[in-house]
Amino acid sequence: MARMPKYEKIRNRMLRERLAKPVEPKKSKLWAFINSGIVLWLLSALLLSVGGGYVTNHAQCMKEAEQLINRQSMFIQELYGRELAFKTTVDDAKTVQKIPFLPGSDGSIWPELAKLQYLQVLQEFGLLNGRVAYDDLPDDFIAKARAKWIEFNIAKQNKISENFDKSQLPGPQPKTDPAVFFKFRKLLGQLQFEDQSFQHDLNAVAYYFEPNCTVVNTFFLALGYKPQIMAARVSPVYKEETFKQIFKDAIARISALQSELHAVLLQLYG
Repeated sequence: MARMPKYEKIRNRMLRERLAKPVEPKKSKLWAFINSGIVLWLLSALLLSVGGGYVTNHAQCMKEAEQLINRQSMFIQELYGRELAFKTTVDDAKTVQKIPFLPGSDGSIWPELAKLQYLQVLQEFGLLNGRVAYDDLPDDFIAKARAKWIEFNIAKQNKISENFDKSQLPGPQPKTDPAVFFKFRKLLGQLQFEDQSFQHDLNAVAYYFEPNCTVVNTFFLALGYKPQIMAARVSPVYKEETFKQIFKDAIARISALQSELHAVLLQLYG
């Protein structure tokens, strides 16, 4: 009987030992480092710091948003008070000289805004509106009306600019009927009031405002930017036909004034 070579006995013994006791895989040095106590402590501290920072910045965002919403309401009241006084002056005017081009300080409501010129108040209000994310209204009749108003204003301005260019030409200038020009100025003031009043009614009736402190907005606010941290949500009352009728009536008034103004422009400038 042939004897098994010595090296075969050694190889077989080593194989049996391996099968009997599996070799444990080597642990990754990176994984061991990550699971070390100091690293886990640092990660926990980092998460707490980031989480605490977010909570602080979110609270600051909510506070600033509420302040902006209150300030926006204040500006709406201030503008409406001045514009209402402006309309009264326009309606009562008996001569062109008595018709102002813009609202003044008459009708001012807030003492801290009383010293500001109307255009300054309007500009500040525009900046506030830039911080608002407006939801789309569920219907499009207001958007269509606004598109028509833009077309009308462009055509009106082009007509006025065209007449101004003609007035710079040498030679005799056509005379302007004072009565027609007076009517033009009155209609212009009344249309201006109705247009601004329509915008204020939208903010008061069609929307309600709330903070818009999303994670992204909170992050950018913390970096010093000025994101839209106010949200204008469609008000439930806007869905009722009674309240929609407010805007439909206003659109009808504005359209009628535009038609009158267009006819007067043709009388003035042809």
